[in-house]
Amino acid sequence: MLFPLVWPAVFIAAEAALGYTIFLPLVVGAVIGRTHMNKRTALLLALALVGLAVVALAGWGLPPAQSGGLLVAGDRPVARLASGQSSQPWGGVATGDAGPYDDDDWSDMYAILFTADRATQGVISTTQSSYAGLLAVTSPNSVTVRTASGAAVVDGKFYWSDGNVDQTIVVPGSGSNYYRIVLRKSWSAQTVRNTLVGPETGSYPSLTQTDGTTWELPLARVVVTSGGAVTVTDDRAFMAWAGEVPGTSIGTDQLKDEGVTAAKIDN
Repeated sequence: MLFPLVWPAVFIAAEAALGYTIFLPLVVGAVIGRTHMNKRTALLLALALVGLAVVALAGWGLPPAQSGGLLVAGDRPVARLASGQSSQPWGGVATGDAGPYDDDDWSDMYAILFTADRATQGVISTTQSSYAGLLAVTSPNSVTVRTASGAAVVDGKFYWSDGNVDQTIVVPGSGSNYYRIVLRKSWSAQTVRNTLVGPETGSYPSLTQTDGTTWELPLARVVVTSGGAVTVTDDRAFMAWAGEVPGTSIGTDQLKDEGVTAAKIDN
């Protein structure tokens, strides 16, 4: 008489210890298997249990949602939260600074590696033909602002464009219209896109740089007068390793020909 109670207890204990849902169909099966039912009902229940077992087995190689208390608060391992120190990437999901890593983890790493000032820097200097325009902004006519091809790291997100991107500006009836061309990183849209901000009258639009919402990397400021005269001011700052480079770290063979000018030498 105790048999129907023994096996469910064993499976429940295994479920609690190992955290895998495969034991749930076995628990139900052990209970139902000791009850009286007709063949049709038994067959339907057996098929249902097999289906549950297949679903559970599909996730057999995955870690449980909570692995011995190692994963907490946004799936960040305790070791990475408690010490105030971290390193990445590592294999697995439990030992030391192992993942799982989310997109913000990688973005933060790239932002730290490649931009000393994430508010302004990010355009990538490259000679690859598809991106050699370096995101330079020009105005081919009084109503068009054009951004050339190029690539950038925008607050840790890699962006590229292999062609021109045109934006339309408005010639005002009087005075001047002020715009910005930015690369806008949007958390909600999960994109980085070339964006025209404005117009404003009297001054350039402010940049939006809010973590978790919107981050704008400036490329250029644009002003157009009522007479259709367009002035573009280059705001690009190229990607650089974070921090200062020691003077002994760069040899003359690493410098671009005519890349050092009197204007660039800090007196």
